[in-house]
Amino acid sequence: MSKKFIGIYSKSDILTLLGLAFAMLGIFSSMSGNPRYGIFCLMFAAMCDGFDGVVARKLQRSKAAEFYGVELDSLVDIVSFGVLPVVIGWSLGNNGILNILIFVFYICCGVIRLAYFNTLSAEKSSEPGYFAGMPITTIAILLPLVYFTSERFNFTNGYRFVFLIAGLFFILNIKIKKPNLALRILLCAAGVLAIVLYTILNLS
Repeated sequence: MSKKFIGIYSKSDILTLLGLAFAMLGIFSSMSGNPRYGIFCLMFAAMCDGFDGVVARKLQRSKAAEFYGVELDSLVDIVSFGVLPVVIGWSLGNNGILNILIFVFYICCGVIRLAYFNTLSAEKSSEPGYFAGMPITTIAILLPLVYFTSERFNFTNGYRFVFLIAGLFFILNIKIKKPNLALRILLCAAGVLAIVLYTILNLS
């Protein structure tokens, strides 16, 4: 009996899609002149991405379901950590020709990084425990840091350097150790704490 809907809807895939929902909310918020909420949504999207793989590894899945999960994750990543950061950067006034070129470079490098990751996964040739190149999700740490810093110290030109350097590190042939579960939890807790503190300080 055929299914009514195509796709696979395991717990890990739903968590991945939740990250996509946060990314879309961040894009709409930034386009509406609220990049602060875009930054928050970027961080929440990263939290979903940080644990969808953890959940997936605890599930009994077929090879097709595993392949689907990898593809879904990569497609969501390019929206969450490619398009959303660029929209945030654009909404903050970084819309000159140089910034546009840097944004294009950043997006291209992010797509290359994800396609290469998928290739290694399909060939089972990736080194266990390590990323090849800096993961695209790192922008969810770098961009909020620059955003919070620039509001205090007027470091507005820092955005172009973040996108340029991040894009370069996406495609550099370097090994980066994958974070364990404890570090993922710590990063998520730090992100939530940063959002709460930032909101409280700006309400006072």
